[in-house]
Amino acid sequence: MRQDAAAGEDGVEAGEDEYRRARALDEAGETAEAEALYRAAAGAGHVRAMNVLGLSHVERDKDEAERWWLKAADAGFAPAMRNLGYLADERSRPDEAERWWRAAGEAGDATAAYNLGFMLARQRRTEEAATFYTIAAESGDTEAMVNLSSVLEALDRADEAESWLLRAAGKGDPVAMSNLGASCYKARRVDEAERWWRRGAEAGGRDAAYNLAVLLDGRGATDEAVRHFEAAAEAGHPKARRQLDEIRTQGAARIAGIF
Repeated sequence: MRQDAAAGEDGVEAGEDEYRRARALDEAGETAEAEALYRAAAGAGHVRAMNVLGLSHVERDKDEAERWWLKAADAGFAPAMRNLGYLADERSRPDEAERWWRAAGEAGDATAAYNLGFMLARQRRTEEAATFYTIAAESGDTEAMVNLSSVLEALDRADEAESWLLRAAGKGDPVAMSNLGASCYKARRVDEAERWWRRGAEAGGRDAAYNLAVLLDGRGATDEAVRHFEAAAEAGHPKARRQLDEIRTQGAARIAGIF
């Protein structure tokens, strides 16, 4: 059961003064003094202080970090639940990681929801993955929107998938633009696909640049294709360099297909 953090008579969370002083000392590099105040705040029930203590110990004493995060999680603090999920995942305890990320995600923590969505998608638990990716996507996370669109596509919910890609593209996400182009191309809406790939390439997307280059090269627009293959290669696309080599040795690339 979730519990509210302890509060004083004036409604301020108990330990808040110590927590703020600890933050100031921490920022000034006075870590020992800061830790003493974080401990005082945590002793008064301050959940953010507990979470900070967990973060400060995780590299040198994971068991101590876990104890602090468990205290904060017992008080209903979602970021501590998320951190317990990371710790469990690092220790190769996937069931425990899932449990903590699920609790944090259901409490509204978008990062935990994204992590769980990713885990569930890899396990092919697609319906559940869509639920948690949606929590993350609704927070404005464009990567979650793109991943959500993929699982919705797998669930034959194509219209919803496209709507999330459009939202991500509207926020400037080049992967979403590339995927929209691929979706349009598969639907034989080639002019629309080209527009999305051009937008994605302009936004720095390596897949969009590569796909646009393949499309242009297939039309015989080799000079422009080369420019986009070069941009894709510089951005690390695994096939772009090979395509450039083929153009330079044979005069035209072997059409590699849409990525």
